[in-house]
Amino acid sequence: MKNKSEININQKKGMGANGTQTVKIDQSEHKHIHLKDPDYKNLVKTHVGSITFDPNSLRDVIVSIDKVTKQINKNATDFTSVDVEEKNKINGLTQSFYDGLVAVHFEPYFNEFDKFLKLRENEDLQKKIGNIASSLNHKIFINRSDYDTFEKMLSHIEDALIDSQYDQLKGKETVVNLVFYYLYASCLIGKKTQGENICSNPTDL
Repeated sequence: MKNKSEININQKKGMGANGTQTVKIDQSEHKHIHLKDPDYKNLVKTHVGSITFDPNSLRDVIVSIDKVTKQINKNATDFTSVDVEEKNKINGLTQSFYDGLVAVHFEPYFNEFDKFLKLRENEDLQKKIGNIASSLNHKIFINRSDYDTFEKMLSHIEDALIDSQYDQLKGKETVVNLVFYYLYASCLIGKKTQGENICSNPTDL
C-alpha cells in the first residue's frame, strides 16, 4: 500500500544511460523537497545542507570557459601571496586535500585563468561569475556547518550541478573543478583571511 507521503518521480536514468526510471520519495524523510514550488524546477539543491542554486547560470559559464581552456596555460607561479594554510584553516578545507589535488592540478592555471577572465572582451563572463559567486557564497555561509569539510561541500555542489546538467556538462568535470577551486582561491567564496580583505568584491568584477 502506498504511503500517503510517498510520491513517484519519472526521470531520465543517470550517467548517460538510456531510458527512464521511476523514483519513489518519502516526503516525510525529505521535507526540504517542495515540488509544488513553481520556481523549484529552475533550481537545484544539494542533499546535505540543501544549498540551493541556479544550475543554468553555472552551466553557461562552464560551457563558455570549456570552449577556451586551450588558451589557458599552466604557470608555476603562485596565484596569491595570501597564507593558504590560514585560508584553509578558517574555511575547514583539508590541507592535504589542497596540497595533493588543488595545488598540483589546478593552482598552476589560476594566474592565466584570472588574466583571461579580466580581458575586456570577457567582461560579460566576469559579471556572470561575480553574480554567481556572490549568490553562492551567501548560501555557503548559511549552510557551511552542515558539512564536515569545505571540499566535501564543494563536491556536493559540483555533483548536484553535473547531475542536473549532465547532457551539457558530461566530459567537462575538470572545468567544473577548475571554476570552483578558482572561486575559492580568488576569495570569491568562503571566508577571507585578513590579507584577502583587499580582494575585490565579486560584484565589482
